[in-house]
Amino acid sequence: DGQRAVVTAGEAARQAPSDLTFRLSAGTAHALWLGELNPAAAVLSGQMTMQGPVPLALALAPGMRVMQAAYRAALKEEEASRAGPVSTPGG
Repeated sequence: DGQRAVVTAGEAARQAPSDLTFRLSAGTAHALWLGELNPAAAVLSGQMTMQGPVPLALALAPGMRVMQAAYRAALKEEEASRAGPVSTPGG
C-alpha cells in the first residue's frame, strides 16, 4: 500500500514472500545505515544485490535519511547502555 514495510532477516527472510529483496553483508548494511555508503553505489559495485521492481526500490529513497538517523540513534543508545553509569569527579 506504499505506507507499510516489513523488514525480515536471516532464515525468515529466505522463507517469506517479498516484493523486494536486498542481499548484502552485515558490514555493508552497517555502512549503508550509517549513511557512509550510497545504496546505488552499493548495487553498482556489487556490494548489494536487489531482486524486484526498480521503481519500488526507488520509492524507499525518501525514507533513507530517517531510517539512517534512527539506526545511528539506536547505536548511540546501545553504546551508552554498555558503558554503564557515568560518574562525575568528586561525586
